[in-house]
Amino acid sequence: MRKTFEKKPSAVGTFGVRLDDCPPAHTNKYIPLIVDICCKLVEERGLEYTGIYRVPGNNAAISSMQEELNKGMTDIDVHDDKWRDLNVISSLLKSFFRKLPEPLFTNDKYADFIDANRKEDPVERLKTLKRLIHDLPEHHYETLKFLSAHLKTVAENSEKNKVTERKA
Repeated sequence: MRKTFEKKPSAVGTFGVRLDDCPPAHTNKYIPLIVDICCKLVEERGLEYTGIYRVPGNNAAISSMQEELNKGMTDIDVHDDKWRDLNVISSLLKSFFRKLPEPLFTNDKYADFIDANRKEDPVERLKTLKRLIHDLPEHHYETLKFLSAHLKTVAENSEKNKVTERKA
């Protein structure tokens, strides 16, 4: 059974709020809508784009989009010009994860993940990491699973985008 955090009054917005307070994706209520949108745009338009997650987007554009998205995630038109710059989209996604008050690998499990990754025996290391991942709260687990699949897709196109498994 997944751990759930004590529910606090819901925060408004998308950036700097807990995963379970973010507007949910249409396909999976445990994944934030912003994560779903950014990943899908990168997969639709940017898999062959060199440096997709390494080249930063324009800071003013990123800040502007964050402010707008924090006011509400309704009526998002991904065909609007502001959603064209893939460096802004990838930077927006990275910013979302940086601003989470509780990281994807939760604070209470962080030391356990570090310890597990230091295990000498690769079989034991993998077994422990899998257990820790499955023990994450549902929003964290589902978002990590979704993000991992996305980064795998990006890495599978590394001949063109130069993002390998080591860099993803």
